[in-house]
Amino acid sequence: MEGGFLRQLAVVAAALAAACPCAKTLVTEAKILKVTERGYVLSVGTQPLAVEDTPATKRWAARKPAERGAFGEGSLVVVRLNVDTDPPTLREIADRETQTWLDGIRKNFVKGKIESRDPKYLVLRLDDGSAFAYRATDKSKLELQGKPVATLADLEPGMTVWAKGRLLPTLDTWLAELRDTPPAVQPKAPKAPERPKLQPLPQAGTLQGTVRSASPSLRLLEVEAQGRTLHFVCPQGCEFRGPGGRIALEGLKAGATVKVAYRRDSQGRLLASSVEVGGP
Repeated sequence: MEGGFLRQLAVVAAALAAACPCAKTLVTEAKILKVTERGYVLSVGTQPLAVEDTPATKRWAARKPAERGAFGEGSLVVVRLNVDTDPPTLREIADRETQTWLDGIRKNFVKGKIESRDPKYLVLRLDDGSAFAYRATDKSKLELQGKPVATLADLEPGMTVWAKGRLLPTLDTWLAELRDTPPAVQPKAPKAPERPKLQPLPQAGTLQGTVRSASPSLRLLEVEAQGRTLHFVCPQGCEFRGPGGRIALEGLKAGATVKVAYRRDSQGRLLASSVEVGGP
């Protein structure tokens, strides 16, 4: 059964992919259930998922590159998986705090001092004390004293700079832009009015909403209802009914109105027992 699940996982990866432009890449939070000789068994979605690491797997812990032994059973991590293989291969793994740090470096300007450089990489010592290596190329946008500079050779160790990265398909972080003056502060968007505080859902009941997405291989149904987005786990015994009779989870389309009967399990997840399309 697990092999079929892993093969089907690739079908939904596009809907769950994150910033990395790699095809069929899934980025998700997970818990390590077991460390194996070939990788890990992770808790993802509704059932365990075995993944294999490779010599190219990137590992991050405590805001720096890490060894395989940095992650043990029970670790809460963020993983980047290639789901075009069976079993999936692990492209990157990081503890959750480090993943937040990585996301910031790969999307925003960060301040630091140039520690070293070579023909391929520029290493910055960031303000938080961590070091980070950017993949620098002749297409990196470099600016000193408000003027473009020609080459990386114009950058000297010890210079205080602001760098902005961009994640490459190789999982290197490309130096997209570097400058020795702070970037312009973007005006903040007007603060949205506060929404009324939502009441918690009962432990069991029924509700009506609109389907946002359905992931058959993960047995997950995303529904917009009562001013919030809810995620329902649909066990094998869950019944799906349409106007003409029973249907499959695969038959649920985004935008459909549904009435969901549910209960919470011991872990607080919402388990659907029946889903009726177009129910009053």
